[in-house]
Amino acid sequence: MQAPDISGTTTRERDTKATAGARAASNRIEAGTVQDVAALILNDRGMICDCNRDSEMLFKYRRSELVWRHVSMLLPQLAKVEMLENGQPNPHLRFLCRIGRYFESVACGGEHFASALFLNLLDSTGHGRLSLIVRPAEAAASDCCGRPQEKSLKPPFVQRTAG
Repeated sequence: MQAPDISGTTTRERDTKATAGARAASNRIEAGTVQDVAALILNDRGMICDCNRDSEMLFKYRRSELVWRHVSMLLPQLAKVEMLENGQPNPHLRFLCRIGRYFESVACGGEHFASALFLNLLDSTGHGRLSLIVRPAEAAASDCCGRPQEKSLKPPFVQRTAG
């Protein structure tokens, strides 16, 4: 039996609530017009706790292959990045996400592609659950009206396959 924290909630209850919240957010994304958006739930150390079906399709891994693996397996640039600082998302990483910087993503089989990231704190309990939304650059490079941006704004990564 787990001992509750100050708020009276056990770690298992917090994890269950965070996962349920992430799935609800994922379902809202899936119900909209947004396609190919991977939703990952990360702990404070960057380990993937859960993911949506679009994560499986985008990265070409089964959920069981992603859960409890470090996010750097999919986003190598996050290998040495502290996900949280003082209980909040890493401010530099959050800034890079908000200004629209593209990050290199790697799917199963070595396929590389550029993605925009959206990082948010899932709960304010200080236990470090983060939601990380990964949107491929082709989808992220459209404005709110669905028109593609100028070619000069395309991501610098070249799609390659292992060979």
